[in-house]
Amino acid sequence: MAMNELRQEIPQENESFGSVNPVLVKRQYILQQNPFLMGDELDDPALEIKSVDEFTLSRKNDRIPLYLLLSLNDVKRGKKRRLIKRNFKLWKKEYLAKEKEFLQRVHNQKTATKDKNVKKFPFVTWLIYLFSFLMVLVLFYNYPMFQKNAPGVYRFLYRVKEITSTYFGEALLISLSLVLFFVLVYGIYQNHVLCFLNRKFKASSRQLAILSESSKRTFRKKYKKAYRFYMAKIDNPSQNAFGLNNLIEPKYRFSQMEKLFDLDMENASNFAKNNKLFKLKRILMHSVTILLALALICYVGFRMIAK
Repeated sequence: MAMNELRQEIPQENESFGSVNPVLVKRQYILQQNPFLMGDELDDPALEIKSVDEFTLSRKNDRIPLYLLLSLNDVKRGKKRRLIKRNFKLWKKEYLAKEKEFLQRVHNQKTATKDKNVKKFPFVTWLIYLFSFLMVLVLFYNYPMFQKNAPGVYRFLYRVKEITSTYFGEALLISLSLVLFFVLVYGIYQNHVLCFLNRKFKASSRQLAILSESSKRTFRKKYKKAYRFYMAKIDNPSQNAFGLNNLIEPKYRFSQMEKLFDLDMENASNFAKNNKLFKLKRILMHSVTILLALALICYVGFRMIAK
């Protein structure tokens, strides 16, 4: 078959009565790409791409659909084998390069986040705050043992309660009790949120790692199957086409793995941001609590010495 006759058989899908159909242009463009690297665009029913047979192979200065090459009787069997073999090797090389680049990004992400530990509100610190809060509550009640002439610690607590009954002392005591209560609640909330974000981040990272490793094995299996299929189809071109469903599983498409990678990056970013933010808030609350406690202690001490 002459070259000009061959080209006439290749569908010129982007030409339609002098106008350009964007769907056909997109379809023609996709059919010139690597079928192993196709993404969600294959789910577009308007494109009507069902099999690998429709993809084109490169040869010298033009391209030819795979189904058309297989149907040509004047092209020698050896030439068909060489052309299919060369294009399959090219597709494999492109896929492995994309796979290597993606796995390197996953590795870099793991390296950047492997030392990210949950900066929890320490349990011992939380117990200290709880004890302090309970001690402050003691000063809000009139216990029978709090007497001016009571022995030991009861007399001391009576004196402290008497001093904190003043306007300024009461304001400091109420402020300190509210801050202590807030810190206790905040400590529980912080640990709950950080643990949740950490679990979410680790789950997406684990899912991404499993999917990445599975995609490597799946590609090699599917590639060998498709390659052997078309080597055999050279001798029997009437075989049914190799469906894209047998070539690319949606969950192993790079477009899907990219979405999972972006989700993993987002989870890692949220965890790191909240981890740092909670740490800063914790430092701020510790500072406020210490300042109020020192102010109350100094006020009580000054009033005791002055009187």
